[in-house]
Amino acid sequence: MTRCRPLADFGLTLEPDAAPAKGSASGDDEDDDALLPFGVDVGAAVATPFGFAASGLRGEGKAFVALLGEHGSHRVDLGELHGDAETPALATSGSRVIVALRSTDAAGFTLKLGSLADPGSPAVVWGYELSKLGKTVTGVELLTSGARGVLVYQGEEKGGATRLMLGAFSTESLQEPLANAIRIRWV
Repeated sequence: MTRCRPLADFGLTLEPDAAPAKGSASGDDEDDDALLPFGVDVGAAVATPFGFAASGLRGEGKAFVALLGEHGSHRVDLGELHGDAETPALATSGSRVIVALRSTDAAGFTLKLGSLADPGSPAVVWGYELSKLGKTVTGVELLTSGARGVLVYQGEEKGGATRLMLGAFSTESLQEPLANAIRIRWV
C-alpha cells in the first residue's frame, strides 16, 4: 500500500487581499464574495526545469502564475484583467515560462506575451501586445518548440463569423510582432 507524504517547501498558499472595511461605499455582498479566499480559478499547469508553473485568477480578476519548486514556491502577479477574465495560457521555453494574457481596453480585446525568466524573481518581462482584436477572444493557447512558438486563439468577426487565429513568435525576443499569422474562418 502506498502512502502520500508532504514534501517540505513544496507548496503555495494563496492568501486573500484585505477585505473591504465594513460600511464601505459599495455595500454590495456580491463584490465582497469575489474577495473570499476560495475565489481562485486555476488554469493551465506546465512542467518546468525547476518544478512546475500554474496559472490562475484570484479575487476580482487578478492574474497570477504560481511557480512551484522543491526548494521554494512563490506567486508572480500579472496584474488586474479587465472585462471577462480568463486564466493566462502557459508554455515553457528552456528555463523560462512564457505567458499569454488576455484583457480588454477601449478598443476591444488584447493579448500580450510575457516571460518569467528567473524562477526566483517576482517579475514578468512583457513583450509584444496584440490589440483591437474585436468583441470576442476565447480559447487562448500557447505552444513552444525551441526558438519558435505559436499563439492560438478563437475570435468573432464583425459579421458574426467565427475565426481561429494562429501567429508564430520568437521565444528569444517576445517584443517582436507575431509573424505568419493565419486566419481560419467558419461561417
